Order: sequence, then C-alpha cells, then structure tokens
Amino acid sequence: MLVYKSLYSTTDYFKEQNFICSTWLTESSVLTKDSFKDEMVKVLAQIKECMPLKVLIDTTNFNFNVTQEVQDWIVKFFLEQVIELGVKKYAIVVPVDIYKTVSVDHIQTDDIEEEIAIQYFKDIDAAKSWILN
Repeated sequence: MLVYKSLYSTTDYFKEQNFICSTWLTESSVLTKDSFKDEMVKVLAQIKECMPLKVLIDTTNFNFNVTQEVQDWIVKFFLEQVIELGVKKYAIVVPVDIYKTVSVDHIQTDDIEEEIAIQYFKDIDAAKSWILN
C-alpha cells in the first residue's frame, strides 16, 4: 500500500510482511542537503506510523551526492530514530556500478550494527529475500 509519494521518492507499506520499502526516484538529483533531510524525515514519519520491523531503501535511481556531513546525520539522527522505533532489519539497494565499492565507502554504521542488521544489495529481489527471512 502506497503511504507516501513525492517528486523524489515513494514509500510503500506491506502490512502482512510488516515492512516498508522506500524507493528513490531519478528526480532526487535536484535535492539539496536540506530537502534531502526533509525527505528522510517524511520517510521516518511513515516508519513511526506503520511501525514495521523491516525497512528496505532502494537507491538504484538515487542521484543525490551524499556528503560526509549528510552521512553523519543519517547515522546520528535517522538510523538512531529507526532503531528506537524497533526496526530490526534495514536493507539498502545500491546501483550495480557502486556495489563493489560500498563495503569501503558505505555509511559508517559500526556503532549501531549490534542493534540493527544492515545489509547492502545490488538488486531488489535479493534485498527483499533477505528482508523477508
């Protein structure tokens, strides 16, 4: 069920499987740092409303340059809130061309990985399989 839609992303809630899937759209290329954070806060609002145990973020078409400052905000604000809301699994689908470097360049989440399982994938089917099992 679609629970949020904007020019930059869509978010669907799958009640039976108790997970949210947020998909970034190509229009994300026009985001600013502040509008990106606003969009993430809106996704967080959907997580608060639906209370899923699992979250899948599809960044295949994501075209926003995530600076170190924004990465830090994601970990310190967004992911901390996600954990407080009880999410146990968090899957991120990344474009195939950057999948090989994601283990080196991914957002540093070492401090929170004991509280939430975070996994990176290069295709949505693999991510869904992991998130649902």
